Parts: sequence; C-alpha cells; structure tokens
Amino acid sequence: MRARKSCGSLSSLNAETPWQAGPNARVAPTVACVANKDKRNRQYAAGRDSGPGLSGGGPHPYIISMRNFRRIEIRPAVPDDVMMIASVLVSTWRATFRGIISDAYLDAMKVEDQAIGHARRMRSPGAFLLVAVDMSEERVIGFANYGRARAMPPGFDRELYELYLLPEFHGAGIGAALLRAVAAHCREMQASSLFAWVLAGNPNRAFYERLGARAVGQGRVSVGRQSLEQIAYRWDDLAKLAGFGNISA
Repeated sequence: MRARKSCGSLSSLNAETPWQAGPNARVAPTVACVANKDKRNRQYAAGRDSGPGLSGGGPHPYIISMRNFRRIEIRPAVPDDVMMIASVLVSTWRATFRGIISDAYLDAMKVEDQAIGHARRMRSPGAFLLVAVDMSEERVIGFANYGRARAMPPGFDRELYELYLLPEFHGAGIGAALLRAVAAHCREMQASSLFAWVLAGNPNRAFYERLGARAVGQGRVSVGRQSLEQIAYRWDDLAKLAGFGNISA
C-alpha cells in the first residue's frame, strides 16, 4: 500500500493553548487554483453560522478541472462523507507524523472514532467542513474544517482547524483551492482574518507559508502522553488569499 502524507496537516487537538509572542515576518503570497462555481450543486450549501454577512447560506461548491481531465469538486460536506473524511484523516496522520507522534498513538487511531467526531462537528454551530471530491470515483480526497477562533488573544477571528489532502493529488492546486474556498466563505461572514495551528515538526508547514501565512506565535499541544510545540500562522488579507493565482499545492 502506498504511504500517504498530508498536505499541511494541522494540529487541532486542543482549544486551550498557552500563547507566546513569536516571529512576525511576512511571507510573500504566491498562489491557488482556477475554480468555478457549480450552480448544479448549490443544494449542498447549508451554512450554520449565525454571524453577519453569510451570503447564500454557506460556502458555494467549486469545480476544478485538472490537466488529466479529472474533475475535482469542492463543496460543503454531507453526512455520507463522514467515513471517507475520517479515513483521509487517519491515513494522513499516520504517514505525516511518524517520528513526531508516538507509533502507539497513531496505530491506535480508528476511522470509526474519527467519523463520530466529524459527524458531531458537522452539527456544531459556527463550524464548517468542506470536502474535495474526485468526481470520477465519487470519493473524498481531502477536506478543510474551520470556524470561529478558539482560545486566542483578541484580534483572531476565524480558525482553520484542519486541512488534509491525499498525496496522489498534491501539486494540482487542490489544497490551495480548499484554502481559497475557506477564505472566500470567511469573507462572506465578514471575518477579518484567519489563522491555523500547525505542529512545529510538520514537514508541510511550507504549504501555508507559500500561501502567504505569517508565523505570529507558538504554543504547545498534548497528544496522548506527549507535549508538542505548535506554531500559529495567520492571514490578515482574506480577499488576497481568496483570489490567489496559480500554485502547485
């Protein structure tokens, strides 16, 4: 079986984390992919945020046309997606975090447990879940989970909790398109900024940096019996993030 790793896997395990001021260097943004609204699938858009500025009830579906003529749909998740979302998460954690998170913890992860957690998140007010679907196989190949910022200092608005993409789809702009869709929806909700916690040992941190994120702080997260360092990345210009040009990410 081919090993899998995540594209910018996030640490999303804790809502309370000590905050420390960190580096503030801005990285020039470069990126995303071409995506078009798919009016045929507007029925998927079902927003659950009570904040102002939510247009059309939720994030709009997008279609990405890839060079090999495959079509990837980015749309809000539905209950039937939950098991595939959980499978993507478990596979990417095991591949990406070997040597960072203990083997015992990774090997004990169960798709069924993750599915229960994500089904709960789908019903949570103020939280949103987007999926990237390979339309040729009708399978989820990646997802992004985001919503209101958790325990952070004032000025942090929306938080990207998770973003994962199977490795065979890296380099086609799908990860960037997921992030672009998140940014666009956050703008519709009148959010002013977006941030994400990323494990310091994550080999895919450069994904966020290429997309214009800047490191603004650090904290620690408990994973099983381990305490791991994590970095807070922030985007201040959601309009710019939502309108990136082309990138392989």
